[in-house]
Amino acid sequence: MADDFFSRLMGLMFRENAEVPLLFEIPQKINSRKRSSIHSFFMRFDIVLVFVDKNNLVYEIADLTPWNYYVPEKSAKYILEFDKKEFNNCLRIGDEIEIK
Repeated sequence: MADDFFSRLMGLMFRENAEVPLLFEIPQKINSRKRSSIHSFFMRFDIVLVFVDKNNLVYEIADLTPWNYYVPEKSAKYILEFDKKEFNNCLRIGDEIEIK
């Protein structure tokens, strides 16, 4: 789980792959769609981004290749970063997730 500035900054950078997704918890005091953006600088593989709103509903899913940047359509409460090879369409827009 990436729940502080440094862990959110690092994300999956410099890793060869990711067998499990990384969960980003976005501080609600930030509450801006630009602050919910993700970059893939220094990434070595394609990722899938799953954006979750304050109601724990998936509202957007996006692919991101290395050395790119993505801004979602609205602010997120959580963002899941999957290795694209591991995603397998396991979540869809409208799905509700539970974070424990």
